[in-house]
Amino acid sequence: MKVIATRIRAGKEGNRMREFRRRFGPGVGLSAAKWMLEVGAFFLRTETELLLKSRRVVPGRLLEAGYRFRFPNVGSALDDLAAPKRGALAVTGG
Repeated sequence: MKVIATRIRAGKEGNRMREFRRRFGPGVGLSAAKWMLEVGAFFLRTETELLLKSRRVVPGRLLEAGYRFRFPNVGSALDDLAAPKRGALAVTGG
């Protein structure tokens, strides 16, 4: 079975982004019109479908096959990403 990406529960994008910003800061986000995305997709030789259309995917086959998610929700996955890793090199500005 080939799986690219999935999550254990469906959720709203706004909730995921709220969790992301809470851990990593607001950053800079600019709104993009559909035509802007299409111009960028043309130069990247790709389609805008993944950005413009949402898909609700439930990992039924994975769960039936006994797959166990390492992180049961987006918050715990982001906490893991934000945590300092053992053996990682520290990068400092200066």
